[in-house]
Amino acid sequence: MVQRSVRTPGARLDAVAVLARDHIPWRAARVVALLLPWALTGCPFSDNYFVDPNYNVAGGPSHGGGTGALGGNAGTAGGNAGAGMSAGGAVAAGNGGSGGALAGTGGDTGGTGGTGGAGTGGDTALGGTSGAGATGGGSTGGDAGQAGSGPEAGAGGEGPCVPEPEVCDGKSNGCDGVVDEGVCPQHCTAQQHDGRVYVLCLWALAANGPDYETAETRCAGMGAELGLDGDFALAFVESEDENTFLKDWIGTSTSVADGAVWMGANDIAAENTWVWGQGPDAVQFFRGYTGGGGTAYMGRYDDFGPGRPNSSNETQEDCGAFDAEVTWQWNDRQCTDNEIGFVCEQQP
Repeated sequence: MVQRSVRTPGARLDAVAVLARDHIPWRAARVVALLLPWALTGCPFSDNYFVDPNYNVAGGPSHGGGTGALGGNAGTAGGNAGAGMSAGGAVAAGNGGSGGALAGTGGDTGGTGGTGGAGTGGDTALGGTSGAGATGGGSTGGDAGQAGSGPEAGAGGEGPCVPEPEVCDGKSNGCDGVVDEGVCPQHCTAQQHDGRVYVLCLWALAANGPDYETAETRCAGMGAELGLDGDFALAFVESEDENTFLKDWIGTSTSVADGAVWMGANDIAAENTWVWGQGPDAVQFFRGYTGGGGTAYMGRYDDFGPGRPNSSNETQEDCGAFDAEVTWQWNDRQCTDNEIGFVCEQQP
C-alpha cells in the first residue's frame, strides 16, 4: 500500500505562500499574503480583535463604567458639555458642565456594580444645566451601581463662585480672595473653623474692652449684628483642635503681655462647678478644687493653666478667659473686670 502524506491547513498555506513567492511579482505576493487569511477565516486577526467598551461613539471617550463577569468598574469621568452624549454621563444642555459618569454594571456572575463618578460643575454664567450621575444597573445577582452625587451648582461638583455682598463671616463672598473687606464691626475680625463662624473682638487697652456680661450680651446679638444665620454665644471650647485654633488666632492678633479674652466658661451658678454657658442648658466640663486646680468632668476637654482656676478671692473669679499670663491657656477672672476682648462662636 502506498502511504500518502497528509497536509494540515497551515502546511497548505505555507505551500501557497512559497508558490506565490516563486511565480508572481513580489508586490502581488504581498497582497495575497495579507488577504489570504481573511478569505479563509472570514476575519483578519480574529484572535486579537477587540472593541473598547468605554468608547463613546457620539461624544468621544467618556470613561463610563465597564462591564465584566465579576462586576463593572466605577465610571471615572463625565462626558463633555453639550447635547448628544451617551455612555459618559447625563445629557447637559447648552454650555453647562456634564453630569456624573455612568456607574459600572454588575457582572453576570453576581459582581457588584460600580459607583458613578462626580460630574463637573455647570457653567452658570452661560446658563448651562448640569446633569446628574446615572445609576448603574446590576446584572444577574449584581448590585446596582450608585449614582454620581454633588451639589446642584454643578451636579457632582461646585460651580463657579458667584459674587455676593461681603459680610463678616471669615470668607471672600465677592470671589476676589479678599476676606470681609472692612465689613466687620470695629475691633472685630471673623474666621471659619469646622464649618462655623467665629468672631474675635480685641482692644489695645483692657480699660476700653468689655466686662464679662457685656461680652456675653454682645455675642448673643452677633448673628443679627452681622446679618448671619444661627445663634451666637461666647465660645464653648470643647476640643484640642478648636482650642489650638483660637489660641493661635488670639496670639497672632495681639501682642499684650497682660490681658485676657473672654470665652464661655464660668462657675457663676455654683462655685467650682465650671460649665459652658448659663441656665438650664449649661454643660459642666470641669470640677475646681478649693485652693486651685481641679479635674475634668466626665473626661471633657479643658485647658486651664497650671494651678488654675485658683479663685484667689474665693467667690468673684467666676468667669473664664484666654489669659496672656499663662500663654493664652485658660484662667478664671473677675467677671466685672474689663478685659482686652472676647471671642464668639456660631452655635451648631
